[in-house]
Amino acid sequence: MDAERITPTAASGETAIRQELMLPVRDGIGLKTFVYRPQSKAASVPTLVIRTPYAEMTDMLTKQAEAFCRKGYATVFQLCRGTGGSEGEWIPYVHEKSDGQDLLQFLERESWCKSIGLVGTSYLSLNAWLLGDCLTPKVKTAFLGNFGLDRHHSAYSGGLFRHDILTGWSMMNAGFAVKGTYEESCRHWPMITTDTEVWGGRLDWYRDYLSHPCSGDPYWGEGFWGEVRRLGKNVKFPSLCMVEGWFDHHLGSAIRSYEWLSDEMRAHTRFVVGPWNHGYGIEASHKQIESREDLSFGHLMEAWMDEVLLREEAPVCDVRFYEIGANQWRRFDSFPRAAMEKILRFRVKENGEKRLIPMEEDPAGADERTQTASYRYDPKDPAPSCGGETMLVSQKLLGCKKQPGLDYRPDVLSFVSEPFTEALSLAGSMTVHLKVASTAKDTAFCAKICEEQADGSAYNLRTTICALGFRGGSDHYEAYTPGTFVDLELKATDIAWRFDAGSRIRVDISSSDFPQYAAHPNSDALWCTVTEPVTATQTLCCADCTLSLPVW
Repeated sequence: MDAERITPTAASGETAIRQELMLPVRDGIGLKTFVYRPQSKAASVPTLVIRTPYAEMTDMLTKQAEAFCRKGYATVFQLCRGTGGSEGEWIPYVHEKSDGQDLLQFLERESWCKSIGLVGTSYLSLNAWLLGDCLTPKVKTAFLGNFGLDRHHSAYSGGLFRHDILTGWSMMNAGFAVKGTYEESCRHWPMITTDTEVWGGRLDWYRDYLSHPCSGDPYWGEGFWGEVRRLGKNVKFPSLCMVEGWFDHHLGSAIRSYEWLSDEMRAHTRFVVGPWNHGYGIEASHKQIESREDLSFGHLMEAWMDEVLLREEAPVCDVRFYEIGANQWRRFDSFPRAAMEKILRFRVKENGEKRLIPMEEDPAGADERTQTASYRYDPKDPAPSCGGETMLVSQKLLGCKKQPGLDYRPDVLSFVSEPFTEALSLAGSMTVHLKVASTAKDTAFCAKICEEQADGSAYNLRTTICALGFRGGSDHYEAYTPGTFVDLELKATDIAWRFDAGSRIRVDISSSDFPQYAAHPNSDALWCTVTEPVTATQTLCCADCTLSLPVW
């Protein structure tokens, strides 16, 4: 097959020479590939390489390529098979590694390509990660954003499926015209038949997601996702920049990916976490974060490529995160972990107020161990998401949002601290420890952690959820006996945040946050096969419940 079906042309005065190729890969199909080269006298130039399944990105990538040509870079972007005019069938993930390898081999043979920088975010980032253990000599760096190598962690939290990520993404990338609405899809019982009964076609790869809530299942540890997980220790990029956002759903997985890197790889890796969501929009606007150059994904990518490909400098280990509230960057030589914890205890006062009390100020006495608070949870009427860090489809709900008032539903219990006398900075994972019981054979408990400002308005920082069946960890299921009190740890995704003086911490306890997470059906059967969910009574032993804060 002839790779150059369209002859490159450039009118007088243009800054870029454009080629549109149908590049053949090893099984004979052609992938639509765009090449933009600067009109310069240089014999060879550094080249940015991007592979995407999203044909709608073509115009944006074209503009970026033309801009980089003016700086002396070439850009090559390719549409994955079965998308945007590329031949073959669109099946997510399956051919990305081999197709990417064939693109790199093509560029190795091109004399105008001096060096290669791999670029990607989200699925595009996955495409680049997959090449990290089979690099060609010209590859000098990778700039990868908003993706992590632990796919289970991006799909589930404490056994609860992340609807707003993978149900939404699957609908948008099904490969056929999907019927039904997103809300109808998320509320369908049993979930396993949503594809055929709501969308109008079967998606086996989506059913695989639904059917494997346990991280210890071979589905996640072997095959494709096992290979992706092992990339953490196997990638050999000469240098790497990982970029994440505090409100990107891949953050937790990305932090694990960074920690999985070999010492040799991490020595040449920069990890940047900013106040962004999955699309690099700035969140927590109520904290008066101003748009500026150092908060631009494009600026960060350009600066990195200039450093590595143009100036040919060798980056060293470097971790940078943006502290929301302080509104400044912090810089470290490894991913920071808070040196101390501040522990607040849940308590119901005699007047019925639900408080968070510093442990050292009000240790629980024996007579308080019987304090309880209860509510009824109906999976058919779950608490609606209002803000969240793992949202994709429901963009209006993403990020920090102003919350309803205390106890805003019968199935939500709100606990509030006293005002802080001085600002408090956190960096790391906040953890809610609960002592709980339920009338169901299995169920879930959810904690939403908020900052209540001096004027009484409250904004969410983090939401964390876990099923009782996964109280011992996500790698195995543990049976629960209805009516018995058990310990449950709800560990939130990391964040760097400064609470203002005069603010309070508020924790809302419930059993759902929908559609950020699937509504637990209150059954011990495989969640996606349950046809008829049931209502359950949930109980907290308040004096045995705490909130741990990673104080910086």
